Amino acid sequence: REPPFVSPVTPPTGEVIYDFVRRAPEALWTNDTAELPFGGKDADKRGFVLWQEKALMEDGTRYPRVLVTYPEWVPFGVIVGTYYDTLTLKLTTDDVLYLKVGLLAKARAGNVTFIVSFAPACQVLPVPLVKVNDLYDQQLREARISLASLAGQTGCFVLIADAGESPDEDWATWVEAVIVRESP
Repeated sequence: REPPFVSPVTPPTGEVIYDFVRRAPEALWTNDTAELPFGGKDADKRGFVLWQEKALMEDGTRYPRVLVTYPEWVPFGVIVGTYYDTLTLKLTTDDVLYLKVGLLAKARAGNVTFIVSFAPACQVLPVPLVKVNDLYDQQLREARISLASLAGQTGCFVLIADAGESPDEDWATWVEAVIVRESP
């Protein structure tokens, strides 16, 4: 069962208990066949992951720091970040996953799917929590997903950028990717 597309939403308010963009260097980054370094070169055909400072996004807004995850340069190429340190999070019914994603303005094209999955105990196959597709259209996409169903569980969160049929111009960028604990 695929999670539904989530329309633009109001960002959650509360304490950010995990920031995927800030903690990206701590994740294990891979494509389908190889481990990739954080801060790699932006011309690496295996795919690359890096921060970009003062990034101009497709909506014309400049953001102080974003996470660029360019999938491997092959049809259906991916880049996957497994956040093993999320295993220590104690999730509650008040936790919400919030995303703001899109393409860099310089892309001028592109079509990518952003996926956040959860692997219980970091030992089983990750289950998708949300999939957000972005076609270069001068708009960013947002998603807000309750993590109440994961309350009491531990595991690894996984960020994926999927190129689909073509990796051309897939400058997949996570402007925000956070877990927020909302006040009841």
